[in-house]
Amino acid sequence: MTVDYEDKHLYILIGGELEFVHMPHYRNLNEVKLYGQYNDRTEAVAKWRELAMSTIDNAHMKYQIVKVY
Repeated sequence: MTVDYEDKHLYILIGGELEFVHMPHYRNLNEVKLYGQYNDRTEAVAKWRELAMSTIDNAHMKYQIVKVY
């Protein structure tokens, strides 16, 4: 039996409001949220898209996908 380790990754989403649109500094680190544990990038992108679209009117909101492992 062989295991394909190349496809085994863990992703999380980080989201919060930026202080300035052009700088990656969050306005309040206590309000930065972590979202889920996703076993593949497709799931993480789907959640990212959902969150991004829900805050589309706020240019300061940023969500990013982070590959943890």
